[in-house]
Amino acid sequence: MDIAFTDTFQKSLTRLGSVDRQTAKERVVDFQLNPSQGSFQHKKPVGARDPNIWYCRINDDLRMIYHRNRELWTLLYVDRHDPAMKWSTRKQIDTDTTPGVMRLVEVKEAIQNRLIIEDDPKGPLIFANYTNDFLLSLGVPADWTETVRNLHDDQIEQLIDYLPDAVVERLYMVSKGKVVAPSKPLDVDPLDHPETNSQIVRVRSELELTRALDYPWALWTVFLHPEQRDIVSAQSSGTSKVFGTAGTGKTVVCVHRAVELAKRDPNSSVLLTTFTTSLSTHMKNMVQILCGETGIPENLNVVNIHKLASDVWSTTSQKAFRVITDNEIDHMIENIVSGIPSYPFPASFVKSEWKWVVNYWGLDDWESYRAFPRRGRGTRLGAIQRNQLWTVFQLVINEMKVQQKVSFSGSCRKSAKLILEDASLKYEHVVVDESQDFGPGEMKLVRALVNEGKDDIMLAGDSGQRIYRINYPWSELGIDIRGRSRKLNINYRTTAQIARLANGLQNQPQIDGDGETEDRTTLSLLDGETPQIVRCNSQESESEILAIWLMELIGEDADPRFKAHEIAVFARNRRILAKVGGAALSMVP
Repeated sequence: MDIAFTDTFQKSLTRLGSVDRQTAKERVVDFQLNPSQGSFQHKKPVGARDPNIWYCRINDDLRMIYHRNRELWTLLYVDRHDPAMKWSTRKQIDTDTTPGVMRLVEVKEAIQNRLIIEDDPKGPLIFANYTNDFLLSLGVPADWTETVRNLHDDQIEQLIDYLPDAVVERLYMVSKGKVVAPSKPLDVDPLDHPETNSQIVRVRSELELTRALDYPWALWTVFLHPEQRDIVSAQSSGTSKVFGTAGTGKTVVCVHRAVELAKRDPNSSVLLTTFTTSLSTHMKNMVQILCGETGIPENLNVVNIHKLASDVWSTTSQKAFRVITDNEIDHMIENIVSGIPSYPFPASFVKSEWKWVVNYWGLDDWESYRAFPRRGRGTRLGAIQRNQLWTVFQLVINEMKVQQKVSFSGSCRKSAKLILEDASLKYEHVVVDESQDFGPGEMKLVRALVNEGKDDIMLAGDSGQRIYRINYPWSELGIDIRGRSRKLNINYRTTAQIARLANGLQNQPQIDGDGETEDRTTLSLLDGETPQIVRCNSQESESEILAIWLMELIGEDADPRFKAHEIAVFARNRRILAKVGGAALSMVP
C-alpha cells in the first residue's frame, strides 16, 4: 500500500528514545503492509478539527497520528498518548488554498493564545493593504488571512511554527519589498507537487519506507524546499551560482544536484568538489545516504579540489609532487630575510605579499610580478621595491624546485594545464560547494575541468563565510554567471538570534566573484537565546567566567540543565583552547 509521511513525523520519530524509536519504525512497516491489523485499534482523536485525522496504537504508551483520505494514509506524528492527542487537535491537512497542493497547517483557533498579535504594533501593518486573493495566492489559508493582515514586520517569524515554510518565506519576501511569484497550481498528482514535497513525501514500497526511517535525522534526503528543488532540477544555459548564509542548505542542494546530473545522463561524468577534505568526506556520506541501496553512481566523483589536482598528476603519469605547507613557506621566508643585511621589509610583509600576490596568482617570474596590479593590497610599491621583494621570492621558488614541492594553489594551476592538453580528463558537469574559498588557482582548475556549455558548472557559496582567500573577479578566469544566480532565503540550521549577531559583525557589503553584492537577509526557522558577549580583562578572568558559566549549565542537581557531553567549548586556536579552556575545565567539578 502507498503511504506518505510528513517532516513532522520524521522529527517526532527522532525525538523518541532509541527503544521507542525502533518499536515505532517496526510498527510503521507493519502499518504499510496491513493497516487493518486489529492491534492498531484505529480511532478518531477527541477534539480533532480535521475529520480525516485518526490515530492508532503503536504499543501501550505510543500513538501514531495519521491522515486518511480515500486510499492515501499520511503519517503525521508519533508520541506518547496525551501529547499525541493534544497535537492532533491543532493540525489539519489543507488542500483548498492552492489547487493541487497538500499542506499540513495549524488550526487557527488552536494558536490564539500562543501567537502574539499586538493591538498597538510598533510598526505599520505590512499586509493590511493586500487583498484576500493576493494572500491566498501566496498560500495563506483562508482562515489565516485576517491574522496575517494584523502582523507587523517583527512578527512574521512567529508564523514559522504554524504555516508551511514556503508560505512564510513568501510573506517574508513581500515584507522586504521583493517581487514574489505566487504558489503555482500544476497539473500533477498533489503528492508530486514541489510545494507538497517540502512537507509530505509518498513512499511506494517497504524498501523506500525502511530507508526513509533509517535516516530520520537526515530530513534533507526527502524534504526539499520548492526553491531548492527548482535549483536541483534546473537546466542552465551555462555556469550558475547559488548563494545563501550559513544554514540555508547550499551543501544539500549541491549533493542533490550532483546526483541529479549523474542520473539524468549516465554516460556523462560529474564532479562534486569542495575546498576541504572533511567537507568532501561528509558530502560523500550524504550522497551514499541519498542514493541508498543503489550506491553512489559510477559516473559521479566526490573529492576535494586539491586531492583532485593530485589525482590528475597520477593519471597522467607525471612525476609526483609534494605539497609545501604555509608554515614551511613562512619559515623559509623568515630565514632568507634574516640573512640579508638591512633588508627594507619585515618578514611579515614579505610573507603576506607571497601569500596574497605571488603564490595566489601564480606569478613565477620577475616580469609577471613587476607588471601585476596588486589589487587591494594597500601598500604601494615602486619598481625598486618590487625588485627587492622579488629577490626573496626567486629564492623561495628555486628552493621549492630543489625540494620538488608545490603549493596547494600551484598544484591546481599545474593540473589545469595538463587537463587542457588531455581532454579525457574533463567532466561534463562540475558542482562546487564553498566556492567562496576557491582562489584563482582552484577556480582555474574548475574552469579547465569542463567545457563551457549547458549545465557546465554550478558554484555554491557565501562570501560572508570567506576564510581562505580574498575576492577577485571570476570573469578573468573564464567563468561567467550573468543572469544565472539564485539565492536561498530560508535558514534551517542557525537561530534568528545567532544570524543577526553574525551578520552584524560584517560592516562591509559582501561581494562575490561575479561582482554581485549578496543580500544576506534570511528567514530563520529556529528560535533560540540571544548570544551573550562578555568582555574580560585577562585570560585568567576569562577562564573564571567560563568555569562559572559551565557550572551553571551543568548544575549540582540530579537532573541538570545540560549534561557535560552536550556542551562544546571553542577557541580561535589550540593554544588559547588549552590555556583558557583548560584552566576553566580544571575549576569545574
